[in-house]
Amino acid sequence: MRKLFLATLALGAFGGAAVAADMPLKAPVPPPIAVYNWTGFYAGLNAGYGWGDASSINNPVDPASMIVFSNDNFPTSTFNSSFRQKGAIAGGQAGYNWQFSNRVVAGIEADLQFSDIRGRDFHQAFLDPATFLNNFSFNAITERHLEWFGTVRGRLGFLATPSLLLYGTGGLAFGDTTSRGDVILAPAGPSSIGVSIGGFLFGCATAPATPTSTCYTGSNRQTSVGWSAGLGGEWMFAKNWSAKLEWLHLDLPGSTVTLVSPSPPSTAGVSTVYTFNHQTYDIVRAGINYHFAAGPVVAKY
Repeated sequence: MRKLFLATLALGAFGGAAVAADMPLKAPVPPPIAVYNWTGFYAGLNAGYGWGDASSINNPVDPASMIVFSNDNFPTSTFNSSFRQKGAIAGGQAGYNWQFSNRVVAGIEADLQFSDIRGRDFHQAFLDPATFLNNFSFNAITERHLEWFGTVRGRLGFLATPSLLLYGTGGLAFGDTTSRGDVILAPAGPSSIGVSIGGFLFGCATAPATPTSTCYTGSNRQTSVGWSAGLGGEWMFAKNWSAKLEWLHLDLPGSTVTLVSPSPPSTAGVSTVYTFNHQTYDIVRAGINYHFAAGPVVAKY
């Protein structure tokens, strides 16, 4: 009887093991999915590079200057300029995001930038020797420098992944620009030029000790308002931290600079005006942001 009991027990144990071996294994627990909360305030720093084209047109004002800059003495475009502006930028930004779903993020951002985007045009011009009985040489210098700018923009983005935001942006732009122009007499030796008409006297001279002389000079600093638009991407790479790469286009009004002939020897009011073109700049910048919302990363199963 005892042998029969032991045999039955062994058979049961063997059958149970066989059934257990045939049962499917339980699926492993999946790793947690990172969910990022983009809603909240953020602030950060950025740096980059900008460029744009610049040009100016010369418009003489008084009768004497109109003679100096007439078609008989110079080609019409002699003192016009065209040059490239470029340089580094750096600054900071701050904003607020609203995450409406697991795909859509909207926000508003403001930034303020130091700018070294500048350019310069230099070329020589020669008076008609048949008119002034001398081969006068002039240096024409034109400069423009975007010293700082800022924007206030809306942002609308799409979450390509929970941590990667691709967005478009656009809004207000403002900036401070310095423009300058000089017309310098620089002949091979001592020389002088004078024109008198309608009560206006234009005069400019050089001497052995001063081989050049400034005939017209002027500058203007202007703060103007325009618009901006661009595209970018932002990656939430750690708790509370994100990095971004952005292209931004700025459009600001042009400016005018009155170049005055020094008095004496010229009569007061002898001047010409350089009209600078509309300002358009393209900016590429990289930045880093700190997000103040607590706990942007949570685990989800």
